[in-house]
Amino acid sequence: MKKNPSLTFKKFKNQAGFGLLEVIGALVIGAVAVAAVSPTISSMLDDAKVEKDVDMANFAKTKIMSFTSNSPNTSGVSTAWAISNRAVPADKIDGAVINNNLGGTFVFAPATITNANDAISITSNHYNQQQCNAVAKKLASGFLTVVVNAATIKNTTDNAANEGALAAACTNQNNNTIIFSFLKG
Repeated sequence: MKKNPSLTFKKFKNQAGFGLLEVIGALVIGAVAVAAVSPTISSMLDDAKVEKDVDMANFAKTKIMSFTSNSPNTSGVSTAWAISNRAVPADKIDGAVINNNLGGTFVFAPATITNANDAISITSNHYNQQQCNAVAKKLASGFLTVVVNAATIKNTTDNAANEGALAAACTNQNNNTIIFSFLKG
């Protein structure tokens, strides 16, 4: 017995499922949703990296202050010294370089606030404008001086970063440099 072709077509016509247009529509909606969420995810990851840099600078400050509390000055402080004294997390050390979390580096050196070599400076770089503002603001309260791209945004008599100076100092380039200084322990 021959099958009736119209019965076969009706059989497929009544089956449930998605058509090509419905699948394409769902893919378009999904792509729009991913595009809308992508900047938020990127911003959250950036914020987490900024927080890690802030934590690393505070950790290093605490460690260095305890190491230098009995020293007459800070003339021996350097990046190599910070590495050998474990003033930074081991996973951030790459040979003789200390990497920050945003593609730049941390450099440690003696500094002078009142008397020669009475302080330590931490220089960190490779921050974009938003990261520069966030890192400098968050660390300003815990450090005596903060300099961004050679502009002082917090000096020893300030309680916080100067917002106007900070906005002018953090440029749109992806290589802003911040120097934080603190007295030895």
